[in-house]
Amino acid sequence: MSNAVHLAIKAHPELEGYVFHGLRKASASLLAPVGRSALETAAITMHMTLKNLEIFTRQANRRQRANAAIGTGETTDGKRRKIGQATRWKHSFIAD
Repeated sequence: MSNAVHLAIKAHPELEGYVFHGLRKASASLLAPVGRSALETAAITMHMTLKNLEIFTRQANRRQRANAAIGTGETTDGKRRKIGQATRWKHSFIAD
């Protein structure tokens, strides 16, 4: 299959500079955030093991969660606070 992709890339000058691995990674990272399961994504990207696929989908999911948290004010601990609201420190760094 990889050979077929290389031939297809060569047949289309506008795809110059793209490589099979890059297209495969981009596909995996675009499919994960839109709700495709790991098995569906693996079938499309032809990953033989879910472990390799997980590298790309984990990165995409992390990016999606970060963007969502920025927009909603959600924190990594799952709590929500208003955008710009200060957090309290548990320990004071100033000596009494």
